[in-house]
Amino acid sequence: MFNTMWKMPARLWRSRDAAVDGGHASDRLEIAHGPLEEMVKLAADVDEDEGQLLSIDCVGAKKPIAWSEIRALRRAPTFPIEI
Repeated sequence: MFNTMWKMPARLWRSRDAAVDGGHASDRLEIAHGPLEEMVKLAADVDEDEGQLLSIDCVGAKKPIAWSEIRALRRAPTFPIEI
């Protein structure tokens, strides 16, 4: 099940304003799209200040995945690891 979750289509967004939390599409700029695994990797590589502006929309998610959730996903024991 988790392997399938990491391959779900997702979009990485950057808010134009720090006050916007997930916001509307007009308030956000799409940075990238692809599997959730790749979007989490991209987002997790930025610093804290930039990370606060990021969110991920994923198929099946009811709301955008915020910065704190992105960091938690990156450290999840089920996160795919390249060997």
